[in-house]
Amino acid sequence: EQFHGDIFEFHTDRALNATPYAKPSKPQYIANDFGGTLSGPLRLPVLYGARSHTFFLGTFEDFQNPQQLFITNSVPTSAFRSGNFSSISTTIIDPASGLPFQGNQIPAPRISLQSTGILALYPLPNIGTPTQLSNNYIQLRRDDYTTDQYDIRIDNRIGSRQSAFGRYTHKNIVQDL
Repeated sequence: EQFHGDIFEFHTDRALNATPYAKPSKPQYIANDFGGTLSGPLRLPVLYGARSHTFFLGTFEDFQNPQQLFITNSVPTSAFRSGNFSSISTTIIDPASGLPFQGNQIPAPRISLQSTGILALYPLPNIGTPTQLSNNYIQLRRDDYTTDQYDIRIDNRIGSRQSAFGRYTHKNIVQDL
């Protein structure tokens, strides 16, 4: 009929990691996982007299992981945005005439305002050569992840052959992408 408990902490950060393959730098990485437990008797002298028949266990854990993540994508090149597809071998066909566009270039007046508006939503390439068509965009983004968890358990000895327990768990997860 004693109280027991413990605490813990686990920490890691980017100083312990290597630079990812083909990336310019190490992304931010810090992880802290900490918490503790406490257990013991619930002293209820009105119900049990001097000796307790009810016990509790409570836990808490907090995990904090503010980090960064490299995103690699393929975005339209400046030439593609202006209708110049001369760098690819696929023939671009004019849907109005059924004939190939001369030099694989779509004339500027034939590019719709809707297409121009959608292309404006895409970033420009920021890695590779100006004619590189794939994996030509890289971005370092935040990817924070945090959780908090609480647990409580109550055990009660009703008699020499009977017992009952109840448990409650709550977990909160927050992820910023």
